[in-house]
Amino acid sequence: MLIEDALINPDHKLPSIRRIVRTPVFTASGELITTAGYHACAKLYYEPPNFTIPPIPGKPTAANIAEAKRLLLDDLLVDFPFVSPADQANAIALALLPYVRDMIDGPTPLHGLEAPTAGTGKGLLLQALLMPSNSGNDVATHTTPDTDAEWSKALLAKLMEAPAHIVFDNVTKPIANGHLSSALTQPKFGGRVLGFSENMEVPVNCIWACTGNNVTIGGDIPRRYIRIRLDAQKERPEDRQDFKHKHLRSWIKANCGKLVWAALVLIQVGLNGSQFTGKRIGSYEAYCEVLGRILQNIGIDGFLGNRIEVYEAVNENALWASLFTAWYEQRQYEKTSASEAYTLARYLKLDFELQGDDDRARMVSFGKLLRSKRDSICNGYQLVLVSTKPSALWKIVAATASESQN
Repeated sequence: MLIEDALINPDHKLPSIRRIVRTPVFTASGELITTAGYHACAKLYYEPPNFTIPPIPGKPTAANIAEAKRLLLDDLLVDFPFVSPADQANAIALALLPYVRDMIDGPTPLHGLEAPTAGTGKGLLLQALLMPSNSGNDVATHTTPDTDAEWSKALLAKLMEAPAHIVFDNVTKPIANGHLSSALTQPKFGGRVLGFSENMEVPVNCIWACTGNNVTIGGDIPRRYIRIRLDAQKERPEDRQDFKHKHLRSWIKANCGKLVWAALVLIQVGLNGSQFTGKRIGSYEAYCEVLGRILQNIGIDGFLGNRIEVYEAVNENALWASLFTAWYEQRQYEKTSASEAYTLARYLKLDFELQGDDDRARMVSFGKLLRSKRDSICNGYQLVLVSTKPSALWKIVAATASESQN
């Protein structure tokens, strides 16, 4: 009732509050807030979580740093099969971002947690990275809108809630929307409020992420995208059993205080070191400087080191999206041989990188590529292996119908 009354009859003598946080955070000036209550310098209210965070040392010792890195690398992230050091470094950057968001005077990019197949752990990784800073709670996720108008309305509605995170889960369609591109780079996002005639603008201060199998991005999204890719290199990654923490969510909840402590210790060390000397992305200079500086000074290499691979993947995904779409339109649910799919790819003039000096050799190479894309989803369609004897047969199904069609 008090909050409702204040919104209806605002008293301008009351101090303004930008947000309420449940874990310690660093202000724009780099001050670490650990005291409960209102902080006028940052215009935020800190309400401590229901778990205990060990004292944060002003000058972390070598032992503090080693323990903090052990908690993040050897406990929290040890079982996730990152494709490269860059993917792991980008993941750690996402885990640290909530604590330093106010230090970033500008936008933050879309963090894409990808894998080639379902069951690899990308959704679990998302929660593992963000649960500690979210009071030990799962981060809410959303589906991607279908139309341009829906994108605008959905983004405005979500941003009006001043969320800490906006996460699109299990993305199956290409992400190339202009409204999202704008929200990812502008300090404010504007649009028409549903049910009202007037337009309004809201600030954009959230953390952005998405998850999906072989996420396809296009338009202006690639330069706004940070890749975090997993690959277990197993046909059924969900069958893995050799985990250090069999029930990772439960372990995180039981150790949230320690994980928050570890993140804050590493940030303290990183901010006190030298300026970032690595790569920067246009529109995200402040993001790169703050996170890059922290990772560089705590000895985590590879931050943003997979940018070229992201652009190459965009081109490859576009080829597969074109093939899958045409394949579905022409041979919906029909069993198709690799040679027939190869003929279709040639007809469409899709320039896949194939090995071999003659057509037969390139067709064999294409067949191997198909196997590498088994169960992949592009443009809303999924490649399914139907049989292997006497020869491999494939079909393309709508991603939402894949379970019933297998």
